[in-house]
Amino acid sequence: MKALCSAQETGILEYLGKNTGGVSGEDIASNLSLDKNIVESLLDFLVVNLPEFFDKNEGLYIVKRPFFESSTQNSIYFALAYEDVLNNLPSLLRKEKKYGVEVERSGKYLSKSSALHNHHTWPEIVDYIKEHNFQTIVDLGCGTGDLLKHLAITLPGLQLVGIENNTDAANISKEDKNENIKFIKGDVATPETWLEDLSIKSIEKTLFISVTVWHEFLWAGETELQKVSSKYHALYKGGTFLMVEKNGYSLNSLRLLPDSIKDVTSVYQMVHPITNQGMPQSPAVWRSLIESSEVSLVTVLPAQPDMSIFVCKL
Repeated sequence: MKALCSAQETGILEYLGKNTGGVSGEDIASNLSLDKNIVESLLDFLVVNLPEFFDKNEGLYIVKRPFFESSTQNSIYFALAYEDVLNNLPSLLRKEKKYGVEVERSGKYLSKSSALHNHHTWPEIVDYIKEHNFQTIVDLGCGTGDLLKHLAITLPGLQLVGIENNTDAANISKEDKNENIKFIKGDVATPETWLEDLSIKSIEKTLFISVTVWHEFLWAGETELQKVSSKYHALYKGGTFLMVEKNGYSLNSLRLLPDSIKDVTSVYQMVHPITNQGMPQSPAVWRSLIESSEVSLVTVLPAQPDMSIFVCKL
């Protein structure tokens, strides 16, 4: 994984992806200003250990298309996002360092990892938007705006707004030149602070979307979650809220999951308390939390085995 992360951070994987016919180590090193010997050593290692993704033919290195369609990319971005956290785990355990002060996760890579994992729910989101003829979509905690960019292509004509407070992700979002997308730097937990920046024509035709964000408010307890939900109810009553969450599991339930889901889910749940995030919850717990709030649960849409999509009325 370290080898893949290094190839990603230095631009090698992106360069290979653009040169599908193959490229020499010398060419990679020259164009990316890298050490030729280390480049070739690194790629030879990947060719030997990941032959399903990498090959070398007549001196040219090739990355195979399945690599870009696999969960491997998500694993790379996830590892890069939490590299600083995991490297400092002993210090965090000993209370020598504190997350959010000396140790941080990478917002840039986290956004990429989240998009790769959560894009499996995008077809359901698109279908719901089409079925109910929404005019405005507000993505709460939009990251680098991947969902919004997908909607701009899939459903042209929508008014698209992304709310993001993470500096790394927000800066990447601003680089997007799509005139149909408006990015607002703001905290999802305090919608009153960016209320004036959000111009909505019809609240009934507005859909707020939160993709694996809402559970983070549980770090401070259920009271904080209900407080945030109440703010949206008060400010945008009559709007629709689509809450997409990765399912949480108990220890015994985790043990029974298939390996394809268990590995990712167990790591996902491990890093949450380390990085001061609320824990993912089971669909049953989410139902209870929603029903005890001022937000009304309308229905639960079918999604991937490890994801749930809750449709709520603000």
